[in-house]
Amino acid sequence: MPIVGHINGGYVIDIDFRDGSVTPSNKNLDFIKQCQQQLPQGVKFNRFRADSASYQAEIFDYCDKENILFTVTAKKNKSIFESIKNIKDDKWQPFSKREKIAEFTHTMIGTDNAFRVIVIKKVFFLIKIDPLF
Repeated sequence: MPIVGHINGGYVIDIDFRDGSVTPSNKNLDFIKQCQQQLPQGVKFNRFRADSASYQAEIFDYCDKENILFTVTAKKNKSIFESIKNIKDDKWQPFSKREKIAEFTHTMIGTDNAFRVIVIKKVFFLIKIDPLF
């Protein structure tokens, strides 16, 4: 179960090959700090993107304190789904031909600050096809 840190243009700065029994969320903040140490002197780590394994209060707080912009896929839990359900129809804006976008402010237990959650809703069209016979 590898975790890979890379920067501009996909240059790999660190890799941690984890045992298959290790959960993907294990020690992710440690890995972020490890990646920072691998950067050339004078290069600042100022953006972070990860999947829901990094949806962790300690990571969000660290990014806030270090002025690191971050994008992390939210865990699909009851609180998130409830907030999505409460988005009013007029708050959904067109994003593409088949997608709409909205946002809300959210927090989780253990975070020092609230954060913005951006939601993309897929719009599907149903087409009825009558049989020819």
